[in-house]
Amino acid sequence: MNTLKPLKAPLSVNFESTQVCNLRCSFCFSNSATYSHKNPPLQNVKKIIDLLYEAEVFEIRWFGGEFTALKGWQEAVEYAYNKGFFMAFVSNGTLLSREDVRFLYCNGITGGAMSIHGPEEMHDKIVDTKGAFQKTIQAIRNCWDENIGVTVLFTPTKINYKSVYDLAKWFKENNVPVTEIDIGRLCPSGEATHNWDNNRMTLDDYKFLFKEMRRIHSDFGIHAYMGDAFPLCVLPYSDWDLVTGCWQGTGFGQISYTGELKSCSILGGSYGNILETPLIDIWTKKLETMRSLAYLPKQCRHCPHFCGGGCSASRVGATHYAPDEFIPSLEDENILTLVRRVPGLLNFYIQSTLERVIAKSYNGNNDNKLIPSTEAKPKINCRYKIRQDLDGYIGFFKDRGILTLDETASKIITLMDGKHSVEHIIADMENNYPLKNGKVRDNVITFLQSINKGDFLIFN
Repeated sequence: MNTLKPLKAPLSVNFESTQVCNLRCSFCFSNSATYSHKNPPLQNVKKIIDLLYEAEVFEIRWFGGEFTALKGWQEAVEYAYNKGFFMAFVSNGTLLSREDVRFLYCNGITGGAMSIHGPEEMHDKIVDTKGAFQKTIQAIRNCWDENIGVTVLFTPTKINYKSVYDLAKWFKENNVPVTEIDIGRLCPSGEATHNWDNNRMTLDDYKFLFKEMRRIHSDFGIHAYMGDAFPLCVLPYSDWDLVTGCWQGTGFGQISYTGELKSCSILGGSYGNILETPLIDIWTKKLETMRSLAYLPKQCRHCPHFCGGGCSASRVGATHYAPDEFIPSLEDENILTLVRRVPGLLNFYIQSTLERVIAKSYNGNNDNKLIPSTEAKPKINCRYKIRQDLDGYIGFFKDRGILTLDETASKIITLMDGKHSVEHIIADMENNYPLKNGKVRDNVITFLQSINKGDFLIFN
């Protein structure tokens, strides 16, 4: 039966540093368009950063509202950088000057996301601000010039979802440096709840978008994908690779400037306040029911191709966790709901088996990448941090990914500093972590080859 892996704390958080926003998006989940929010004191923001640091959270994604509307946001970013956090951002881009972008890069930020919800006239209408589109485009260009990559976030609505191809075409024709378009889910939260039954996206609407994703990549070379969770069983197997999924409640969380900790940025339910209860206590204890998946239909809990049950925030009335709006609830599942999934699963088994056979014929049995020699001095080629977790160790490698490690592997990584040769690392491990079978050398070399395959290493 499927379960979610518990961690002592999220690896990454969206930090809602303010609810203030200068735009008025028609679907804003935080109601920034409706209410006159006020910025929090900067010392409150710094206190949250301190508590995230104590819990060994690796990454802060600056979030809002609009994080650049926070008075003193530069001071907060610099404070987090000096604490050693990895950082990224989600922004509308309209308040970011070239100087601001340069400041972000100097504080370790090399990637972020900006929201654009259609071609110029469409976008400005949705955010209810004339001229917003061009300001965001300029911010994207500024980021590119300062070596910060930007993913475009596109939230589909009944008004704009058929315009995403035209938006990508405009990017290409106007040489806008966009390589990725992250298409999200429209969820019944905040402003979007108004007249939801008439405005909600249908499954057919989303299937149309998946076809557009393929067309955008084929025609313009832009990687368009579903950036939120989506139930795979309602899609053809050929579209599964376009769904990135969601790690809410395990590796990802949302924290507000008031200290409220949530598993999802859109869902309204808080699991506790880190100003009152240690973050680790909340994350390990309060989310047990969510990670047990008891709220999902049995078909999901036993599915061999588990996708998380889709997006909890997509279901009307959900506060903490729920099945996706396009799959049955626990109460509604029956033999008919299972039968509907059979064609998709059969297609998966056939296609995936063929792919494995083809891959094996090309790669043989060795997927690792050889190291130059045992006299070479390996070094991790990116910033990284490792923490001890509930079960073993976890490493967060900037722009490379996340590795789960045992104690031995974590020790090997700390020795890979570009000064110690492979032979030196082997000798150190044999002295401090001897094995009865005498295979320390083989284990070290195999581990180095395995992470070298993922281009984690350089050699001096």
